Amino acid sequence: MAIELKIDGYFKMVIFSHGTRQPIDREDEQGVLDSLQQGEYLMDIESKTIEDINDLDTPLYSFDIAPQDNVDYDFNELE
Repeated sequence: MAIELKIDGYFKMVIFSHGTRQPIDREDEQGVLDSLQQGEYLMDIESKTIEDINDLDTPLYSFDIAPQDNVDYDFNELE
């Protein structure tokens, strides 16, 4: 048995240089945001990393996320 989870809402996301855990600066953060929105970068929720779609084996960044107000969770039982 497994549980299926659907999350709807906003999360605060802090992006770090991978391996150093140092937050990236605002300019780099904007570049990462643009690349995520354009589909050039992918987020791996399980490992909390961000990779370039052309090299999924080498994480570029890591991140932390925290739910903000009004996040809805929907659970379903899978068989």
